[in-house]
Amino acid sequence: MPGEDALFAAILENPDDDRLRLALADSLDGDPRAEFIRVQCELAKVPRDRALPTFRDWLFEDWNCDLPSLTSAPVELLDRERQLLDLHEEAWIRSVQESVRPCRTSPGELRDFLERPKRIEKPLYGWQFHRGLVDTVWMEARAFVNDADHLFRSAPVRNVWLYRPAGLIKSLVALPGMARLEALDLGGTAIYHHNMDCITDADLGALASCPSLYRLTTLGLSCHAIGGSGVEAL
Repeated sequence: MPGEDALFAAILENPDDDRLRLALADSLDGDPRAEFIRVQCELAKVPRDRALPTFRDWLFEDWNCDLPSLTSAPVELLDRERQLLDLHEEAWIRSVQESVRPCRTSPGELRDFLERPKRIEKPLYGWQFHRGLVDTVWMEARAFVNDADHLFRSAPVRNVWLYRPAGLIKSLVALPGMARLEALDLGGTAIYHHNMDCITDADLGALASCPSLYRLTTLGLSCHAIGGSGVEAL
Protein backbone atom coordinates (compact mmCIF):
# COMPACT_ATOMS: atom_id res chain seq x y z
CA MET A 1 0.00 0.00 0.00
CA PRO A 2 1.29 3.52 -0.79
CA GLY A 3 1.04 4.71 2.82
CA GLU A 4 2.99 1.73 4.12
CA ASP A 5 5.59 2.11 1.39
CA ALA A 6 6.07 5.77 2.30
CA LEU A 7 6.46 4.92 5.99
CA PHE A 8 8.95 2.18 5.23
CA ALA A 9 10.97 4.54 3.05
CA ALA A 10 10.95 7.09 5.88
CA ILE A 11 12.22 4.44 8.32
CA LEU A 12 15.10 3.60 5.97
CA GLU A 13 16.16 7.25 6.08
CA ASN A 14 15.45 7.73 9.81
CA PRO A 15 16.05 4.35 11.46
CA ASP A 16 16.26 5.77 14.99
CA ASP A 17 12.76 7.26 14.95
CA ASP A 18 10.42 4.81 16.69
CA ARG A 19 7.46 7.04 15.91
CA LEU A 20 7.77 6.00 12.27
CA ARG A 21 7.95 2.33 13.19
CA LEU A 22 4.90 2.59 15.42
CA ALA A 23 3.07 4.47 12.68
CA LEU A 24 3.92 1.60 10.34
CA ALA A 25 2.54 -0.81 12.95
CA ASP A 26 -0.69 1.22 13.08
CA SER A 27 -0.98 1.02 9.30
CA LEU A 28 -0.55 -2.76 9.52
CA ASP A 29 -3.09 -3.19 12.32
CA GLY A 30 -4.49 -6.72 12.23
CA ASP A 31 -1.28 -8.03 10.65
CA PRO A 32 1.00 -10.02 13.03
CA ARG A 33 3.86 -7.77 11.92
CA ALA A 34 2.15 -4.84 13.68
CA GLU A 35 2.28 -6.62 17.03
CA PHE A 36 5.86 -7.70 16.39
CA ILE A 37 7.00 -4.12 15.76
CA ARG A 38 5.30 -2.94 18.96
CA VAL A 39 6.75 -5.80 21.02
CA GLN A 40 10.30 -5.22 19.79
CA CYS A 41 10.03 -1.44 20.26
CA GLU A 42 9.13 -2.12 23.89
CA LEU A 43 11.98 -4.60 24.27
CA ALA A 44 14.42 -2.07 22.81
CA LYS A 45 13.77 0.21 25.76
CA VAL A 46 15.21 -2.37 28.17
CA PRO A 47 19.04 -2.58 28.32
CA ARG A 48 20.54 -6.02 27.81
CA ASP A 49 23.19 -7.34 30.16
CA ARG A 50 25.53 -8.47 27.39
CA ALA A 51 26.15 -8.04 23.67
CA LEU A 52 24.19 -9.91 21.04
CA PRO A 53 25.90 -12.93 19.44
CA THR A 54 28.63 -12.40 16.88
CA PHE A 55 28.96 -14.26 13.58
CA ARG A 56 31.33 -16.71 15.24
CA ASP A 57 28.85 -17.36 18.06
CA TRP A 58 26.13 -18.00 15.53
CA LEU A 59 28.27 -20.22 13.29
CA PHE A 60 29.47 -22.46 16.10
CA GLU A 61 26.23 -22.26 18.10
CA ASP A 62 28.14 -21.20 21.20
CA TRP A 63 25.51 -18.66 22.19
CA ASN A 64 23.38 -20.95 24.31
CA CYS A 65 22.17 -18.58 27.03
CA ASP A 66 18.46 -17.94 27.41
CA LEU A 67 17.42 -14.39 26.60
CA PRO A 68 15.68 -13.86 29.96
CA SER A 69 19.07 -14.31 31.66
CA LEU A 70 20.58 -11.55 29.51
CA THR A 71 17.96 -8.87 30.00
CA SER A 72 15.51 -7.55 32.56
CA ALA A 73 12.76 -7.32 29.93
CA PRO A 74 9.39 -8.84 30.87
CA VAL A 75 9.40 -12.54 30.09
CA GLU A 76 5.98 -12.29 28.46
CA LEU A 77 7.34 -9.86 25.87
CA LEU A 78 10.30 -12.12 25.13
CA ASP A 79 8.00 -15.11 24.85
CA ARG A 80 5.67 -13.28 22.48
CA GLU A 81 8.61 -12.08 20.37
CA ARG A 82 9.79 -15.69 19.98
CA GLN A 83 6.28 -16.95 19.22
CA LEU A 84 5.81 -14.39 16.46
CA LEU A 85 9.22 -15.17 14.96
CA ASP A 86 8.55 -18.91 15.07
CA LEU A 87 5.32 -18.36 13.14
CA HIS A 88 6.29 -15.63 10.69
CA GLU A 89 10.06 -15.13 10.43
CA GLU A 90 10.34 -17.13 7.21
CA ALA A 91 7.85 -14.81 5.48
CA TRP A 92 9.22 -11.61 7.02
CA ILE A 93 12.82 -12.29 6.00
CA ARG A 94 11.97 -13.25 2.41
CA SER A 95 12.32 -9.77 0.89
CA VAL A 96 15.74 -9.36 2.52
CA GLN A 97 16.86 -12.78 1.29
CA GLU A 98 15.66 -12.00 -2.22
CA SER A 99 17.63 -8.75 -2.25
CA VAL A 100 20.89 -10.76 -2.21
CA ARG A 101 21.66 -12.81 -5.30
CA PRO A 102 23.78 -15.97 -5.43
CA CYS A 103 27.47 -15.21 -5.87
CA ARG A 104 30.69 -16.93 -6.81
CA THR A 105 33.90 -16.80 -4.85
CA SER A 106 37.00 -15.80 -6.78
CA PRO A 107 40.20 -17.87 -7.04
CA GLY A 108 42.15 -17.33 -3.86
CA GLU A 109 39.10 -16.70 -1.65
CA LEU A 110 38.67 -20.38 -0.80
CA ARG A 111 42.07 -21.90 -0.13
CA ASP A 112 40.41 -24.94 1.41
CA PHE A 113 38.76 -25.71 -1.93
CA LEU A 114 42.02 -25.73 -3.93
CA GLU A 115 41.37 -22.20 -5.19
CA ARG A 116 38.46 -23.31 -7.37
CA PRO A 117 35.61 -20.79 -7.51
CA LYS A 118 32.47 -21.91 -5.74
CA ARG A 119 28.90 -20.80 -6.35
CA ILE A 120 27.07 -19.84 -3.16
CA GLU A 121 23.31 -20.03 -3.65
CA LYS A 122 22.32 -18.43 -0.34
CA PRO A 123 25.04 -15.95 0.67
CA LEU A 124 22.91 -14.42 3.44
CA TYR A 125 23.70 -16.65 6.43
CA GLY A 126 21.98 -14.96 9.34
CA TRP A 127 20.06 -11.90 10.49
CA GLN A 128 18.54 -10.21 13.51
CA PHE A 129 15.38 -8.20 13.87
CA HIS A 130 15.47 -5.07 16.00
CA ARG A 131 12.47 -2.86 16.66
CA GLY A 132 10.45 -4.88 14.18
CA LEU A 133 12.79 -4.85 11.18
CA VAL A 134 16.07 -6.48 10.17
CA ASP A 135 19.05 -4.36 11.23
CA THR A 136 21.88 -6.95 11.36
CA VAL A 137 23.05 -9.43 8.73
CA TRP A 138 25.80 -12.06 8.39
CA MET A 139 26.70 -12.68 4.76
CA GLU A 140 29.34 -13.24 2.10
CA ALA A 141 31.40 -10.10 1.48
CA ARG A 142 31.19 -10.56 -2.30
CA ALA A 143 27.39 -10.74 -2.19
CA PHE A 144 27.34 -7.56 -0.07
CA VAL A 145 29.52 -5.74 -2.59
CA ASN A 146 27.29 -6.95 -5.43
CA ASP A 147 23.92 -6.22 -3.82
CA ALA A 148 24.36 -3.74 -0.97
CA ASP A 149 22.07 -1.24 -2.67
CA HIS A 150 19.23 -3.78 -2.88
CA LEU A 151 19.87 -4.91 0.68
CA PHE A 152 19.71 -1.37 2.07
CA ARG A 153 16.39 -0.83 0.27
CA SER A 154 14.94 -4.01 1.78
CA ALA A 155 15.64 -3.23 5.45
CA PRO A 156 17.24 -0.58 7.71
CA VAL A 157 20.46 -2.59 7.99
CA ARG A 158 23.11 -0.94 10.17
CA ASN A 159 25.23 -3.85 11.41
CA VAL A 160 27.01 -6.11 8.93
CA TRP A 161 29.23 -9.16 9.50
CA LEU A 162 31.06 -10.02 6.26
CA TYR A 163 32.54 -13.39 5.46
CA ARG A 164 35.68 -13.65 3.25
CA PRO A 165 36.34 -9.91 2.69
CA ALA A 166 39.93 -10.30 1.42
CA GLY A 167 40.48 -8.51 -1.88
CA LEU A 168 37.17 -6.67 -1.68
CA ILE A 169 37.91 -3.74 0.63
CA LYS A 170 38.34 -1.13 -2.12
CA SER A 171 35.00 -2.11 -3.59
CA LEU A 172 33.47 -2.14 -0.14
CA VAL A 173 34.48 1.39 0.86
CA ALA A 174 33.22 2.73 -2.48
CA LEU A 175 29.65 1.67 -1.74
CA PRO A 176 27.45 4.73 -1.01
CA GLY A 177 25.31 2.76 1.46
CA MET A 178 28.26 2.38 3.84
CA ALA A 179 27.15 5.63 5.45
CA ARG A 180 24.32 3.66 7.06
CA LEU A 181 26.59 1.33 9.02
CA GLU A 182 27.24 1.49 12.75
CA ALA A 183 29.01 -1.87 13.05
CA LEU A 184 31.16 -3.70 10.51
CA ASP A 185 32.81 -7.03 11.28
CA LEU A 186 35.33 -8.35 8.75
CA GLY A 187 36.67 -11.08 11.00
CA GLY A 188 35.04 -14.11 9.43
CA THR A 189 36.19 -17.30 11.14
CA ALA A 190 39.55 -18.86 11.80
CA ILE A 191 38.54 -21.99 9.87
CA TYR A 192 38.87 -20.38 6.46
CA HIS A 193 41.51 -17.74 7.11
CA HIS A 194 45.05 -18.22 5.90
CA ASN A 195 47.65 -15.48 5.64
CA MET A 196 46.99 -15.00 1.93
CA ASP A 197 43.27 -14.55 2.62
CA CYS A 198 43.66 -11.79 5.21
CA ILE A 199 42.95 -8.15 4.55
CA THR A 200 46.09 -6.03 4.31
CA ASP A 201 47.41 -2.93 6.04
CA ALA A 202 46.61 -1.04 2.82
CA ASP A 203 43.01 -2.26 3.17
CA LEU A 204 42.91 -0.91 6.71
CA GLY A 205 44.18 2.42 5.44
CA ALA A 206 41.32 2.49 2.94
CA LEU A 207 38.83 1.71 5.70
CA ALA A 208 40.26 4.35 8.02
CA SER A 209 40.11 7.05 5.34
CA CYS A 210 36.65 6.15 4.05
CA PRO A 211 34.42 9.23 4.55
CA SER A 212 31.24 7.14 4.33
CA LEU A 213 32.00 5.31 7.59
CA TYR A 214 31.42 8.33 9.83
CA ARG A 215 28.66 6.52 11.77
CA LEU A 216 30.79 3.45 12.43
CA THR A 217 31.35 2.73 16.13
CA THR A 218 32.39 -0.95 15.93
CA LEU A 219 34.94 -2.55 13.61
CA GLY A 220 35.75 -6.27 13.92
CA LEU A 221 39.08 -7.52 12.53
CA SER A 222 39.67 -10.84 14.26
CA CYS A 223 41.71 -13.51 12.41
CA HIS A 224 43.52 -10.92 10.26
CA ALA A 225 47.27 -10.27 10.47
CA ILE A 226 47.48 -6.54 11.18
CA GLY A 227 50.86 -4.85 10.88
CA GLY A 228 52.18 -1.61 12.31
CA SER A 229 51.01 0.57 9.43
CA GLY A 230 47.53 -0.90 9.70
CA VAL A 231 47.37 -0.13 13.40
CA GLU A 232 48.64 3.38 12.73
CA ALA A 233 46.02 3.94 10.06
CA LEU A 234 43.26 2.91 12.45
